[in-house]
Amino acid sequence: MSLCSICLQLVWKQACLY
Repeated sequence: MSLCSICLQLVWKQACLY
């Protein structure tokens, strides 16, 4: 599981990019 995946669910796609 990547932290990015969690970020997408908790916040939004752009949040993971930053």
